[in-house]
Amino acid sequence: MPASPDASASLDAEQQRRLAALDAAFTRCAGTNPLDAASFQAALELRSEYVARHLFRLFDHDGNGTIDRREFFAALERLLSGTTRDKLSFLFRVHDQDDDGAIARLELERLVHLGLAESEVELPAALVDEMIDAIFEAADANRDGRISFDEFA
Repeated sequence: MPASPDASASLDAEQQRRLAALDAAFTRCAGTNPLDAASFQAALELRSEYVARHLFRLFDHDGNGTIDRREFFAALERLLSGTTRDKLSFLFRVHDQDDDGAIARLELERLVHLGLAESEVELPAALVDEMIDAIFEAADANRDGRISFDEFA
């Protein structure tokens, strides 16, 4: 049950391949049962428990502490077939870790460092700081030290 037939038709071959791989991972880890946070982390092969738990919250639409196949693929369908605003909203929510409606520098720093570690990429700390500074310089239009959704978009 990767995606609805209408959505699958709008996906390119690479997206369909990735969706099939995620379907296989879901089945391997959960079978017909819902995924808990640890199983979700295993299914997505994430090293960071923090990243896994944060993403888990975004996929757990009903907030019951598990992700069933329907929730999992509904979120993926929104990511693959949703509007640009849907995709930006999901990405924003990934970065807005405390759900306060803005991305603070600390949140961005944490995710950049976790993302680098997850990808096994090592960069000098000064370069990472420069990247984060550049992102805030470009995105924080009102210079309040936070990136709102509108600024992010």
